[in-house]
Amino acid sequence: MAPRIAVLVDRKEDWHARQLRAAFRRRGADPVLLSLAACGFSLDSASGLDLPGFAGQLPTAALVK
Repeated sequence: MAPRIAVLVDRKEDWHARQLRAAFRRRGADPVLLSLAACGFSLDSASGLDLPGFAGQLPTAALVK
């Protein structure tokens, strides 16, 4: 299973975000672009975090741009 990488960006479709996504994919990772504003804390999650696209699970790694 490919590592899932949370890539937190201001805008999901700017040049840098597209380049980061492509670079992670070339290395066999599954990058998930997230808006930092869409992330938060959750008392319903075992991790305590609410990351869209991760269904209560934590990513393998995170990169904040």
